[in-house]
Amino acid sequence: MINSSVGEFESGFVADGQTKEHALLVRSLGVSQLIVAVNKLDTVEWSQARYNEIVGLIGHFLKQIGFRDNCLSFIPLSGYTGDNLTTRSNDARLTAWYSGNCLLEQIDAFEAPPRETERPFRMCITDIFKSLTTGVTVAGKIESGVVASGDTLALVPGTETCTVKGISSDGTSLEWAEAGANVEIGLTGIEQANLRVGSFLCDPEHPIVETPRFQAQIIVFSSTFPIIQGHPIVLHTQSLNEPGNITKLIKILDKAGAVTQKTPRYACSRWPIV
Repeated sequence: MINSSVGEFESGFVADGQTKEHALLVRSLGVSQLIVAVNKLDTVEWSQARYNEIVGLIGHFLKQIGFRDNCLSFIPLSGYTGDNLTTRSNDARLTAWYSGNCLLEQIDAFEAPPRETERPFRMCITDIFKSLTTGVTVAGKIESGVVASGDTLALVPGTETCTVKGISSDGTSLEWAEAGANVEIGLTGIEQANLRVGSFLCDPEHPIVETPRFQAQIIVFSSTFPIIQGHPIVLHTQSLNEPGNITKLIKILDKAGAVTQKTPRYACSRWPIV
């Protein structure tokens, strides 16, 4: 959401304000499709020149940090008047130069990611509580696979198994649920004390493999010091924030994914590394 008022956009973007920081955070979280809502355009009389100036600056920056042209949309609007929010504006000052979607239409135009229903069941536990109807209950988002009442699930880490007593979503009881759904699952055959936020429920025939290390590709957006072997990190995964460290730098990649350097001694800002 961009404030297009004179001076406000400049303080939020040009002067390295929160606009850039928010865009970097969104990109680092893996978001690939983005709508830039150019808000408060009514304060500058729906100026096309002001809109083009903002789109040019923010668009160039977003492409630099990895967003693709076909995954970016820019919507002129006013939250105060409601123009171009849920329905297209009738203001002649805007319709004279803009005829695209309103914000709600553009949100509906997002390409939905595929649901990985064919893969083994995986769900990270984000909350644990006792329910009057299902007893010991866990909540979370199903990352992959399908679960149904009566299924046997394995708890990872650990060696325990449990049985699905009931499934619900938004207060509605379900017989089954698939990848992408946020659900509450009642369990039997396991004690609440043995469940932990951050643990996974999975298919016992295809359990998650536990490992103390893994290989990852990371993008360094902004760093005041070089990243070297042994560099401490905090890994944000699902509901957990876990400490770790970088044991080895394998290679540095360019934006196209080609290797530019093998076994580097260090890495700096905006160098994709593995």
